[in-house]
Amino acid sequence: MHWGYVWDAPETVATTSIPTLGLVHLTHSEQEAATRALYGDNVSYFLEHDMHHALTSPLGTAQWTLATSPHWEALVIVDGATLWSLRPSGDANVSVLTGLDETDCEACTARLDPWMNHKFRDPMNLGTDRPFLEEGVPSSVRISGPVHATEMCLVYEIIGQVEGLFLQTTSGLERPFHGLRTEAGYHQSCFALDANATLDTVSLTWNADRSSRWVNPLGLSGRDDVLWDRTGVKLQWLEWRFQGGNLLE
Repeated sequence: MHWGYVWDAPETVATTSIPTLGLVHLTHSEQEAATRALYGDNVSYFLEHDMHHALTSPLGTAQWTLATSPHWEALVIVDGATLWSLRPSGDANVSVLTGLDETDCEACTARLDPWMNHKFRDPMNLGTDRPFLEEGVPSSVRISGPVHATEMCLVYEIIGQVEGLFLQTTSGLERPFHGLRTEAGYHQSCFALDANATLDTVSLTWNADRSSRWVNPLGLSGRDDVLWDRTGVKLQWLEWRFQGGNLLE
């Protein structure tokens, strides 16, 4: 939902997050307390306050902590948006996260991350910019992941309106060719790994031969450094999952 707030929740479901824009004065924020407990892996706090689930967006950073914690299990994933369930016993599957930068992408250039000031933690050393690949320009991307992983997920951001984006490889994936979602915004695409082959490179190709120009509203607001923008994709990070997951795609 807009700004990450849940509207029209069922009466039996209480949420910690409320809009704080405008003429609102809060003396206490349950959201802030729950966030501190989340980053501290404080299971007791969630049990004491009857909090058993969390919702995250691929644009946010709380997902990085939840994905690598044995106390939270992903129940439902929809294009990177995730519903998590608390596992007090600490037996949830743990993912490994790895960053991507422009040195990993042959034809990418470095582009400012307009949301960098809202990311108060950077466990993957993503830095202040992200690799950007212009639509119509093919490129290879170097991949390095942990052994024994059974699934790789790519988090990426479509910039503008693109016609088609494809990921392929000669080895390392069970299916060598994949079409990716192309609506503007953040997405997560996951791929089953081939246990009998090594994945070290993937290729990104396009349906269009060239990019389109468009006016970037983030540039108008001063958040981004590009106003007259070109369509393309920003690569964010990789998530590596292991056998035994309980994920519903």
